[in-house]
Amino acid sequence: MNNIIDRVSKQFREKIASTEILQIEVTEWPDEQGKPTVIYFRPLTSLHLEAFNKIVDLIRKENLLAAVDILILRALNADLTPMFKPVHRIELIKNVDPQVLLEIIGKMGELDAASDEKIIPDIETIEKN
Repeated sequence: MNNIIDRVSKQFREKIASTEILQIEVTEWPDEQGKPTVIYFRPLTSLHLEAFNKIVDLIRKENLLAAVDILILRALNADLTPMFKPVHRIELIKNVDPQVLLEIIGKMGELDAASDEKIIPDIETIEKN
């Protein structure tokens, strides 16, 4: 397995293992003794990308799978070779931490915007020339 894939998978496995299980008491659904039904669940950010994507898609009608494709297309190693290949897509979908993925894509977008600002000269620079 690719070294970066190992690190990506390890980080997410460790996060899931250390994540606190949350719970909700649903008083509207009492059991036979009148006690509330308890629903246990993992925080949204500790779900596999497939489950996370379905939930977020229902909430925001957006698609996180596109973020995986952006990562594959844009992420490079120090020697400017691709960090991920298209064959890693399924593995990333199953093992990437959605929160980390969104942070990476968000930072890429912020840096893109900052880079665009440097390229586009301001009016004063144009008038001087």
